[in-house]
Amino acid sequence: MDFVEKVFNWMLVIGLVLLAGRIMTAVFLFLDVPFTIFFGYV
Repeated sequence: MDFVEKVFNWMLVIGLVLLAGRIMTAVFLFLDVPFTIFFGYV
């Protein structure tokens, strides 16, 4: 049961990260902000 919980937690974390990435992408496209400028500062 412990193993299943770990796998589920990892899937949840990865899913949240991908979701955050998608939201950021949508915001950038909506605001017409080039990706290169943003990643240049990071």
